[in-house]
Amino acid sequence: MRIAQVIIGYHPRVGGYGRHVNLISKGLRSRGREVRILTTSFSPGVVKEEEGVKRFWNTPFLKVTPGLLKHLVNADYDLVHVHGYPSFQPFITRLAKKRAGFPLVFTPHYHPFGNKPRFVRRAFDKVFGEPSLRAADKVIALTDYEKGLLAKIVSEDRISVIPNPVNLSELKRVKGFKKKHGLGSYVLFVGRLESGKGLDYLVEAVGDNDLVVIGRDAGAAFKVKPNVHVLGEVSQEELMMAYTECSLLALPSRYEAFGIVLIEAMSYGKPVIGTKAGPVPSIINKAGLTVPYGDVRALRRAIKKVLANPGRFSRHARKQAEQYDVKRVVDKLLKVYEVVL
Repeated sequence: MRIAQVIIGYHPRVGGYGRHVNLISKGLRSRGREVRILTTSFSPGVVKEEEGVKRFWNTPFLKVTPGLLKHLVNADYDLVHVHGYPSFQPFITRLAKKRAGFPLVFTPHYHPFGNKPRFVRRAFDKVFGEPSLRAADKVIALTDYEKGLLAKIVSEDRISVIPNPVNLSELKRVKGFKKKHGLGSYVLFVGRLESGKGLDYLVEAVGDNDLVVIGRDAGAAFKVKPNVHVLGEVSQEELMMAYTECSLLALPSRYEAFGIVLIEAMSYGKPVIGTKAGPVPSIINKAGLTVPYGDVRALRRAIKKVLANPGRFSRHARKQAEQYDVKRVVDKLLKVYEVVL
């Protein structure tokens, strides 16, 4: 079976979409499937293919990928799986499906909000996003909550729920982070540094506790105090070190389609704090606490409560994470592929 995974940005770029595709592609290859990842580059022309990844020039302003359409029409894939609702990749893939007739699976990682004005988002939904969802043979939601949102656009019988994966065997405990950065106990944030992630509220809520911020800068505005350590993008080993020695992970976002970093932190047995938004409370369950988005006082109280008794939450964390192991996720994904082939 020749499978194309289509995504706008990919490993080693930090991001939930990229980690998702990286893990399921490895899992599919381990089951004997041939997988090619089709992604983007902002350099003109096609970047040389390496390790099953083919990068196409992505125009920087409109963010469309001219070479992708021709490739999908001519490459003779048995199945194409596209990821990421808020991009033009699903639209291009839909056009290619009309010409080539391949089975199409779409994991939108659907987000009801966005950083664009509402009228822009609505226009995108009507012209590009929703028609692309309807064109897919199967749509994969990450959670039951997301399935409910998508069922307003496509029929419920075409939606399967398969969560984001984590590879528990690859997430190693690596010590030395505190020593390297001169830290004591610290609260950890991992994610894109953008508006809506709640970093401004988190900086206020941590008080005198050290806060380590890891992720790609995407224009978030927040105060950098002496106890706030912004590391930007880091290597996978550095990230594992940060997870290993943190006291808790906080992700106080306005909304998360899933929040893979919550699962990664829980796999290390770490308590987590999120918001009462979307699927986050069901993902965290007993492994931490949730607070209303933007409520600094509630977030401060939650941090104090978790730090006062981390064992109350950490004993549930690893068990909660195990249900998202990549082996289980790939089993479910192959069943969906079999349905559309």
